[in-house]
Amino acid sequence: MSHQSALTGFSATEFGDLYRSKYKEDPPYQAVAAFAAIVSLGRAVELANSTEPAEVSAQLQALDIETLYGRVAFDEHGQIAMELKAVQVQEVGMPPVPVSPLGVAVAPLRLMPTMAERQCASEAPTVYGSDASGNCVRCPASSFSMWNTSTKLRRCIFCPAGSSLDEEGVCSFCAPGKVSITAGQRACTNCSEGYYADSVGQSRCRICPVGTFSGSSGLTQCTNCSAGTFNNEAAHTSCRNCTPGTISTEEAATHCDKCSLGQYAADNGMTSCSQCQAGFTTSSAGASGEEQCVCPKDSFRDGDSCVACGFLQTTLLEGALSSDACRLTDDAVWLVVSMTAAMLLFMAMGPALVLAYTKRIRRRLEEAEARQRAVLESKVKEGVDSITELAHPMVITRADTFLDISFEQIQMLHEGARDRGILTFLDSKASIQVHRKQHPRSRFVFLSYQWLSWNVHGPNEVQFEAMQKAVIQYADAMRLTPQEVYVWLDVLSIPQLLAVNSLFTYASAADSLIIIAPRSTHAETGEARYLTHPVARTRMEQIAHVTAHSIDTMGLARYAYDLDVPLPQCFMTKSRQGQNLTLADEFVGKETLVIPLLGVWFVLRSWMDQQSTEEEDHVSHPGASLVYRLMRDQMDSVFPKTFEFNTLRGSQQRAPWIDLKR
Repeated sequence: MSHQSALTGFSATEFGDLYRSKYKEDPPYQAVAAFAAIVSLGRAVELANSTEPAEVSAQLQALDIETLYGRVAFDEHGQIAMELKAVQVQEVGMPPVPVSPLGVAVAPLRLMPTMAERQCASEAPTVYGSDASGNCVRCPASSFSMWNTSTKLRRCIFCPAGSSLDEEGVCSFCAPGKVSITAGQRACTNCSEGYYADSVGQSRCRICPVGTFSGSSGLTQCTNCSAGTFNNEAAHTSCRNCTPGTISTEEAATHCDKCSLGQYAADNGMTSCSQCQAGFTTSSAGASGEEQCVCPKDSFRDGDSCVACGFLQTTLLEGALSSDACRLTDDAVWLVVSMTAAMLLFMAMGPALVLAYTKRIRRRLEEAEARQRAVLESKVKEGVDSITELAHPMVITRADTFLDISFEQIQMLHEGARDRGILTFLDSKASIQVHRKQHPRSRFVFLSYQWLSWNVHGPNEVQFEAMQKAVIQYADAMRLTPQEVYVWLDVLSIPQLLAVNSLFTYASAADSLIIIAPRSTHAETGEARYLTHPVARTRMEQIAHVTAHSIDTMGLARYAYDLDVPLPQCFMTKSRQGQNLTLADEFVGKETLVIPLLGVWFVLRSWMDQQSTEEEDHVSHPGASLVYRLMRDQMDSVFPKTFEFNTLRGSQQRAPWIDLKR
């Protein structure tokens, strides 16, 4: 205001400048009032020409002067007569303006804002902020109100997962090594030991794979195990030394290899094996010291060298220490005894011996045929049991819980889910029926997919994302809530995958089967994988489900955002080149599927034998009819007499369906 003291000549502005230069702060109104009071008292003393209180008081009563604080005059009650002066902050970030008295007011007095509006205009922390329309509202959950110094506004900030709020109220991506798992985080957190985040903006820490480790938190990558060490478990914080007798020769080893025969490794953490002295060997692979180097079988130790035993002589074991250990071989002894016995028997018995021997051979053939039939009956019974009984309880996860599971938690497999208490156990087929009666709207969804790693069990991140979105779309399509949908996923539902023979029962008990086949790559080979790369186990799950229901209840998740329901019937007979697919392409050589596939055929054949010829396409069992025709038309391929089985020692010819030796 433009007040000026008539006695001192100071204006209000000049007084403010002098006060700020001396005290380094704006003058409070009390300081200005005190100055005006001193000037007024001094003027009253001058007018009274005395310091007597009564005379000074009389002069004050009659005083009427202008000060830098305003007019100083008193009414008959001794009250100051000047009008109240007031200023008001009318715009956030702007200085206050005079609103009283009217003669100096530059703006009318505004109504006091609401508490929420005052909080929106405050720089102090608050839970209120301006929305997009400028209205002051309470910030929603998982968001924060931050004052923006440039816009002079308080905004509600909602940062997505993978980011956090900085000091300016701006969402910033988490740096490598850090994550924010949920939206609305104020700060990113370090990845724990055994995990890492290799790029900015991550919402999940990645698990360190086998062969690597991370020994501290907040890392951007895992460290490979050095040669001589190994790690066969994911999410580890250190690598383990190879024990004596074993070595690892390269980085990122997932196991240690035993030293070969004739070699040894004496210490922990070895990267190479030492060779036994020439002519010496070890009794077995994995020797841990030079003292385990001995003379091989058929020889004995003579000083520092090994000497061979004589003709048709051997030693019982390796490590013979003298020639006394050499003896005739079993073949030599048998040859002498057999020749002598044969000559004596033939001379004594002649033709009678030949006849007795022939009868013995015939009896053994009949016994072998009986054993063959018994094995066949046992295999068929085992097959029927595998598709009608549960080798392990049917374990399911409610969909709302499944959708909250992280990829890292999936990698903790069945045991981790069991320990967290998120699984529902149905111990028998009767238990499944009881559950359906208690929850009539519930639906079971079986997730069928292909493992894309030799070292890590279960789905990869691409497949897991497709699974969660497929479950959401299935629930929407069926007009169900996530609490009414239950998910069967192998790594959650089977402990260490010990119940492979019950896969048929699990898949057939599900109301729907969804094939998870997004575009992805194999972790070790880098080979692209897609729907056109079926594997035997997933095809077996599809066969099981179609047999109990129909192909209409199968869905296909080709992408993380796409779920096709239902599938065309031709899906069951399409190969990756678009030609007819034989079941032999899927099942031959898969020994784990021998038993359940035998059971499927026996049950289907028994059912079809009860139908008339024209009822092969029985409308109440369309899925069973389809599978029956597929197996019937490809019988020689589905049940071959032998197949080629690849092993580390080469390929072998095996009989998968009936093997008397197994």
